[in-house]
Amino acid sequence: MLGSLLVIARMCAGGFFVWTGSAKLSRSRRFWSQIMGYKIVGPRQARFLAAMLPPVEFVAGLFFAAGLWPAGTGCVLLLLLAAFTVAIASSLLRGLGNDCGCAGSDRVSPILIVRNVVLASLAVAGMSSAAPAYSGEIIVVACGGLLVVAISSHSYRAIGR
Repeated sequence: MLGSLLVIARMCAGGFFVWTGSAKLSRSRRFWSQIMGYKIVGPRQARFLAAMLPPVEFVAGLFFAAGLWPAGTGCVLLLLLAAFTVAIASSLLRGLGNDCGCAGSDRVSPILIVRNVVLASLAVAGMSSAAPAYSGEIIVVACGGLLVVAISSHSYRAIGR
């Protein structure tokens, strides 16, 4: 029973990042402007982040949900959640009222911090779930890394146009 709940937690956390990453992939310019709304980084850094974050979210979420290298991909998801939570808290403290850039059109609010804590809890639980054994796991993970680089490179050029 507990094992099944941990797998469900892993799939929910991973699935959330697949959804948010895919939603941002097709709107890199909009995501760039949402990052700029936080007033934390400059245009060049925002361009890099807008190109890099969506494919990382998508691939790490997909691998995590599938149980591919759950410890590593779970750590990636936790780092993303930590960075997003710090950015949201910073925006709230400065009263910016900007769009969160969370795949929807929500404004930054304290509820997003609560959501991120819940997602982090699901990710931590999912990291301890039993993962299926894949014979070529390292090859799949390496291909996922190459996919992130290829998509990010394309998005980076598209944002600059």
